[in-house]
Amino acid sequence: PEYLIFSDTLKYNTETKLVSILGPTNIYGKGEDNNTLYSEDGWYDSNLGHAELYKNNRVTHLSYEGVADTMVIDSITGMAYLYWNVTLVDTVNNVIVKGEYAQMDREQNKAFVTDSMDQDSAKNQILRAYYKVKFFSQDLQGLCDSMVYLSVDSTITLHNEPVVWASGNQMTAEKISLLTGNGTIQEFYLNTKAF
Repeated sequence: PEYLIFSDTLKYNTETKLVSILGPTNIYGKGEDNNTLYSEDGWYDSNLGHAELYKNNRVTHLSYEGVADTMVIDSITGMAYLYWNVTLVDTVNNVIVKGEYAQMDREQNKAFVTDSMDQDSAKNQILRAYYKVKFFSQDLQGLCDSMVYLSVDSTITLHNEPVVWASGNQMTAEKISLLTGNGTIQEFYLNTKAF
């Protein structure tokens, strides 16, 4: 009663209550939290509320969308675990994070990508990106070896030969810090060998 399922090919075992997804399948939650799920291969144990999905998987919840090669979803706890070629999109803050493993927590409306997001002791979010980082927006592009974003002061720091292109200008330094606010870059700080 909590879901609507539309499928090209679906198999349901009435004894085990196991649902097998064998083709393009959309599952829509009936709540206000905009939960949707898409997959083309996998299974769902309706007794345990446990699903494993293996092909063209996409899950959405409120402002988050996750895409991954494999997903394990527990509908009782509200946790989704995403594995391999993960893309996590925060549509409210216009942020896209890519990695190899992610968790989405429906109950707390939280999500993270391993080795990319973390929290400090005061529960402030920290976004870390490593190795050949590239970032894009309408009026700003850049690349660097590693990047750290601190939500507490809205500062993005680019390390190891960063390059930033903005408003027709190219900026380089050993370290570049960007102070953000209201969805835009407010100030640039170019430290050591600034050009």
